Amino acid sequence: MTTTTYLEWDDQATGANDNTWGDVLDANQTIFETAIARVLSIATTGGTTVLTSDENRYPIIIVTGTLLSNASIRVRSAEKNWIFINKTNGSYWLRVTTSGGTSKYLPRGRATKLYCDGTNVIDAESSTVSFPIPIAQGGTGAITAGAALTNLGAIATTRLV
Repeated sequence: MTTTTYLEWDDQATGANDNTWGDVLDANQTIFETAIARVLSIATTGGTTVLTSDENRYPIIIVTGTLLSNASIRVRSAEKNWIFINKTNGSYWLRVTTSGGTSKYLPRGRATKLYCDGTNVIDAESSTVSFPIPIAQGGTGAITAGAALTNLGAIATTRLV
């Protein structure tokens, strides 16, 4: 059986699992619930912790422990959003990374919204917007200097998620 790309649900083929499709559906609903509403707590003392597919689904991940060395939490190289909460202590850093992309270092005692673009882990609240911004209904998206100064406060306080 194949799985979906992001949540890794069982992707049933038409007519498959005759008389057992309900079991597959129940398992997929458990995955869905985990992915939107559950919290995972991971304890580490340092080194690299590689999240399993099941652990990677959680939207909120709390990292605890006394760090005896620098610590990395390695996530899947697939698009995903998380909130990581760094509740570690000790004299070392904690970061979230993929197997080959950029990492995000987590401040201690704070929740950090992260996004993986399939390669890199970035801070989801520090995203930038390219100008001109496309405007619905076929507008050009061009902003004049006066409009840019007038709308700067609204643009600066907008967060991309």
